[in-house]
Amino acid sequence: MMEDSQLDTPADIQLSTEQFFTDWAAYTVQRLRGALDKYRRPTWTDSLYNSLVTEVSQSGGNVDAVILKFLQYGRFIDMGVGRGVPIGAAGSGQFSAARNAKGQLKSYRRKPEHWYSKTYFAEVQKVKELYQEAFSNSIPVQIKEALTAQINISA
Repeated sequence: MMEDSQLDTPADIQLSTEQFFTDWAAYTVQRLRGALDKYRRPTWTDSLYNSLVTEVSQSGGNVDAVILKFLQYGRFIDMGVGRGVPIGAAGSGQFSAARNAKGQLKSYRRKPEHWYSKTYFAEVQKVKELYQEAFSNSIPVQIKEALTAQINISA
């Protein structure tokens, strides 16, 4: 039979989310750098490649967010935008002289290089699956270990 002091003691279930998300963030940076290598153009500099960093934000032992930082022009490359229009030139003669009737550049066609969006969101889906698998397997084991006392049920 269980003592009253055993009933009042909560089970201590351990989830090491910080290490889980830190490892995932490091792996995601490797995959993004691989994607940059795949789409690399001669005009790109190494500054985008080197600017990829992650930060795991936490409070109270729980991970609140995983932040991925890189230079803004990386998003422009990913979306296929950002070339050929100087700031403030929209609506001027300089803007329309280089464009066809649809507003597209005549001499230079940009296309999206999905190094970020395709890779990052695939990794987000993967971490959801891994998180669910890792912690859905460990929590029942920890609960089972916490319930080591014999429980008698009498009618």
